[in-house]
Amino acid sequence: MNYTETLNYIWSIKKFTDKTDLKTMKVMMQELGNPQQTLKVIHVAGTNGKGSVCNYIASSLVAAGYRTGLYLSPFLEIFNERMRVNGNLISDDDIVRLSAKVKPAAERAERECGRFPKQFEFVTAIAFLYFAEQNCDYVVLETGMGGLLDATNIIEKPVMSIITSVGLDHTHILGNTLEEIAEKKSGIIKPGCPVLCDPFMDERALQVIKEQAKQKGAPFQPIDPKELRICSADLEGISFTFLHEKYRIHMLGEHQIRNCGLAIASLLLLGIPLKARQEGVSTVCFPGRMEKILPNVLVDGAHNEMGIRALMSALAFHNIQKPVFMISIGKEKKYEQMLSVLFDKAGKNAEFYFTAYDKMAAVDPEELCRFAANQGMKSGIIPTVRQAAETLMKPENAGTFYVLCGSLYFVGNVKNEIKARQLHKKTEN
Repeated sequence: MNYTETLNYIWSIKKFTDKTDLKTMKVMMQELGNPQQTLKVIHVAGTNGKGSVCNYIASSLVAAGYRTGLYLSPFLEIFNERMRVNGNLISDDDIVRLSAKVKPAAERAERECGRFPKQFEFVTAIAFLYFAEQNCDYVVLETGMGGLLDATNIIEKPVMSIITSVGLDHTHILGNTLEEIAEKKSGIIKPGCPVLCDPFMDERALQVIKEQAKQKGAPFQPIDPKELRICSADLEGISFTFLHEKYRIHMLGEHQIRNCGLAIASLLLLGIPLKARQEGVSTVCFPGRMEKILPNVLVDGAHNEMGIRALMSALAFHNIQKPVFMISIGKEKKYEQMLSVLFDKAGKNAEFYFTAYDKMAAVDPEELCRFAANQGMKSGIIPTVRQAAETLMKPENAGTFYVLCGSLYFVGNVKNEIKARQLHKKTEN
């Protein structure tokens, strides 16, 4: 198979199955020689913020001279974004080669366990093989969903376990309360391995994590939130101090100070020097998270209630007033909660436009419009991503500030469409 055929094969694998244990993943990895057992893993779970924390840590480890693997999900524009070594994406050829190696191991696991590995399990197996081949000093590993039964959780002894935040997302799988979800995410905690988490976390979730750490004999590393102090902020970045040391990041939003503080605390535990920490966090740019893609367009992949709250707080923090919102939301999300928060924070005079990044995967824009009308909000429909990009790039709209949110897939599709249009314009000139 070539690259396109390989990706089509991966997309054809079921995302979810009735069985939710790790037996199939373990059998598949055993067939592949358990490459994950050779890796020094920093394991990161959380409802929101885990991708940012992973990027801050990985970038700083690279700055300190360590060969560092980074595993993220989902991707924004191309599949290769999910696996990187020292910031470089895995090649198309390596994806094809390693997928061909994983396939027979997956088939063996199906014969033995009665089900084929899920899509995320298959991809995670590719990542473990790749990082082992690349002789990484560290691998920063982001969970897909939850923690306890996540494919990444076959790691038996991570260097440390980090939990970024706990909110009500994927409740149909992880549970309906913060305590239930915190317990699932605490599944990445392993005996004897240090545990760190967001110091601003809801106390109910925090107590569950502390109790899990105590039961497993995993040292809990407290972080004092008072040690994080903002010095200045604008649309170019934020300057702050942590433990009286100065840092500058280019990620936007007050919540990024929390994410970065958690990453720095983790790096301190690893003994990473100040210069590498400062350089590492300052160079992080995480596409799709409070990212300006045009002078008047900001995109954020906020895709749950907690994410929407963080987005609206970030807009207020950076004094972005009266933006026009473009929104697309995946069918698996509870859009009622997301939009209720958005409407409340944005106010009655805000403008909203709904679209669908994918007719099969996204909520029908007309359904979102009806919900908005029932909430007393005015809204419109932009039927396709292509038309959304066209609207954003019209010269007459240059004076309007747009915020796009609701789904990382939506944000990624819009970015790709705008890039294609910019490239076409260049070739015409």
